[in-house]
Amino acid sequence: MYEAFPSDVQRKVSAGEVGVGFTYDMVFLALGKPDQKFTRAEAGGQTEVWVYKKEKPQISFGIGMGSGSYGGGSSHATGVGVSTTTMPSDEYMRVAFRDGRVSSVEKSVNN
Repeated sequence: MYEAFPSDVQRKVSAGEVGVGFTYDMVFLALGKPDQKFTRAEAGGQTEVWVYKKEKPQISFGIGMGSGSYGGGSSHATGVGVSTTTMPSDEYMRVAFRDGRVSSVEKSVNN
């Protein structure tokens, strides 16, 4: 499918960029699966919007302590846990489709 795209579209797709007039397939190949999709009703009809979010690492840290006794003995324990994960964060791009083609691309100025 990629080979059938015009050379200027191939360059954009390879660079992870999209433009007005792109098809669903072109956007999917350039940006991957959207984090969210929704439909917006407008005066001229329905617009499908694909939302892309940046992911950032998130770190969790916890400490636990405990003690107990039974009969003449006692015990104490401590524990530390650390985990990392990637969580979706702020939107960085919205791609709107009208009649199967990109009608607008909105990029966040903060990213």
